[in-house]
Amino acid sequence: MTEPLRYYSTNHDVPPVTLDAALLQGQAADRGLFMPESFPAFSAAELATLRGKPYPEVAFALLNPARRPPR
Repeated sequence: MTEPLRYYSTNHDVPPVTLDAALLQGQAADRGLFMPESFPAFSAAELATLRGKPYPEVAFALLNPARRPPR
């Protein structure tokens, strides 16, 4: 299993957080916006498996690929 994707504040005055923490906080304590430290790559086959899935499932898979639901 890979490390979870971390999210940093655009003001860089608070430590990076997990997706769960970023969603619960909404905005970083330093009033910055949360951005992912990196953007994961997805193969065409991985993206194809998301076609027709409900929006929350697609968003979950794209925002936090380390915790993607099993196929």
